[in-house]
Amino acid sequence: MLLFRKIERKCWLPPPSVDWLAPDDFVADPLGDLATSEGTLSVWCLDQDCAEPRIAAAISAKRSKFVGLDYFVLDEVKLRAAGFELQKTRGDSADRDLNKRCHHDIVKLSERSLPVLAALFRSSAVPRTYTCPSIMEFLADGIRLKRLQRTSVQKSWIENMVQEGLLPNE
Repeated sequence: MLLFRKIERKCWLPPPSVDWLAPDDFVADPLGDLATSEGTLSVWCLDQDCAEPRIAAAISAKRSKFVGLDYFVLDEVKLRAAGFELQKTRGDSADRDLNKRCHHDIVKLSERSLPVLAALFRSSAVPRTYTCPSIMEFLADGIRLKRLQRTSVQKSWIENMVQEGLLPNE
């Protein structure tokens, strides 16, 4: 199974030139993308019903910023091989069904294990990006398919989708 984790891609890019870092080290910026809560980190499991566009729409619906979405895809096998555990939990996105069926947490994260997890993401995960126009299409599809309530999508997204003709003005 593949795992989906929202990131800010710029945090994961190598810095231009940092002479104080060892060759096998990396700046700490990516740790900000791995903010934990009670030793857990939210991820989404990808499958036929829980596809990348649907997860991207569910996450973006609650975002107040009108921006694209950067994320990593990581193979669960690599995560488990590195000693990390997954636990099925309820998500907190705008897609209620997705929250029940596709959300997991990486659990038992500590001060020592989080940098190891960051290194695993940096070395093994595949970075991907959806642009704003793509996110708008996914959101509009979610609303049309009744996976998302129009009222659960941030106003800025709705306004832009109406302006682009993706949704009727209500």
